[in-house]
Amino acid sequence: MAAGLIVRDGDLVEVSGPVEQGSTMCSPAPVPAVNGPCPHGIRVPGVEPAEGATLRGRWHPNGLSDIRRLPYTPASAGALGPGVR
Repeated sequence: MAAGLIVRDGDLVEVSGPVEQGSTMCSPAPVPAVNGPCPHGIRVPGVEPAEGATLRGRWHPNGLSDIRRLPYTPASAGALGPGVR
């Protein structure tokens, strides 16, 4: 039986990736269009666009809240971190 990552409303999460105009953090998955908008992302209100950002905040279906910007640490697609299976 394979275990998956489950994130519930209000859980503390840490995300890394590019932030697009309109305050959207893109997922670290490959983007099909060069310089096109990311197909998957989450709203990060108040975060300035950047090629790379690491943010910690509370997960909600409509975006992150209580956002803190951390030193940028690139994420690798599919990596869940130490101790997460």
